[in-house]
Amino acid sequence: MQAGGKRRVAVVGAGVSGLACARALVSAGLEVRLFDKGQRAPGGRVHSRSVRLDAQDQVVPHRSSPHEEKKAVAEVLSFDDGAQYFTARAPEFRAFVEECVARGCVREWAPLRVAVIDREGEVVLKPDDEGKKKEEKEAENNARYVGSPTMQAFIPFLAQPVAHTIQQSVRVADIQRREGGDGGERWGLVGEKGEDLGDFEAVVVGVPAPQAVDLLRAAPNLRAKAASESLQFDGAFVNDKASPLSWIARNSSKPDRVGHKECWVLHGSAEWSTQHLEDDPQSVARALVDGFKRDEDDDADHQPMMDRVVGGAVGEPSYVGTAFRWRFAIPANPLPERFVYDDALRIGLCGDWVGGPRVEGAFMSGHLLGKHLSASL
Repeated sequence: MQAGGKRRVAVVGAGVSGLACARALVSAGLEVRLFDKGQRAPGGRVHSRSVRLDAQDQVVPHRSSPHEEKKAVAEVLSFDDGAQYFTARAPEFRAFVEECVARGCVREWAPLRVAVIDREGEVVLKPDDEGKKKEEKEAENNARYVGSPTMQAFIPFLAQPVAHTIQQSVRVADIQRREGGDGGERWGLVGEKGEDLGDFEAVVVGVPAPQAVDLLRAAPNLRAKAASESLQFDGAFVNDKASPLSWIARNSSKPDRVGHKECWVLHGSAEWSTQHLEDDPQSVARALVDGFKRDEDDDADHQPMMDRVVGGAVGEPSYVGTAFRWRFAIPANPLPERFVYDDALRIGLCGDWVGGPRVEGAFMSGHLLGKHLSASL
């Protein structure tokens, strides 16, 4: 405990769950330090990237030095390369989203339709609310939301109360039990170069399960929990086993996205991505685009997937981005609990792999763990 009387809590991971947990802890008056290995802004897989094009649709790179020739930018395209959208059903998360909407950093995304591409590669257009009564639709609250003008636009607001506590580019390599000065035990965090990151009364691990396993040697029960885990339309789930794709989304249909060209984001299926995890990013991107452009059995009587999606013949895309690899994008076996906490050891787990693999699930996991932990200290 610090001289001022505040109990110190370490949060590992500055994704949505880690930020939500830290936010709840700070609001309860606890001292928090949040560690994140990333170099870019916090938010984890809530992320977007922009691409600048010249008048010939060639990529305009950012200048590496002030002496480099400055090229004219004719258009900027936006791609959400992580989370695609989120819902808000839990009251706490719904309240947060409504405040974000009022602030203008979140808007509802109402795609024309979200379809399913079946095992035969056929596009099945089916409204989400087909056959449901008005009361049932409202009760389910199936509205889809996106950050505006980019997916991570709401992250600064989520992080605002804890922004001063975030230490980025810091990889926590070990979490150890240590003897405290008062005779009790505390948690000590160690960086990847062996540096001491401090002692804490409690620790929250808000990283993907495979990464959490390596940090939980001193908490075997929680380690075992983590180890057990291991688009005519604007978006579509691809259930075709022969396709490398699992999801396709017309990014340009989302509100406030920059650029006037059609922009699509393609997600590789878990099985295909695992097989090609270490492949060159450019070749992966090309393979996914080829999977979108044509099917294995394309012939004169079988229209390619991309042509069927947009409702007409489509040529070669003017820009194909580099593949972005999310090693832990979709939890394989998410735990049913909203969070996991060991009261005796004062260490907990949160994330989208605990309670639900969605933005809302990550938020609620961190938020509820923060509430529980602050009440127990």
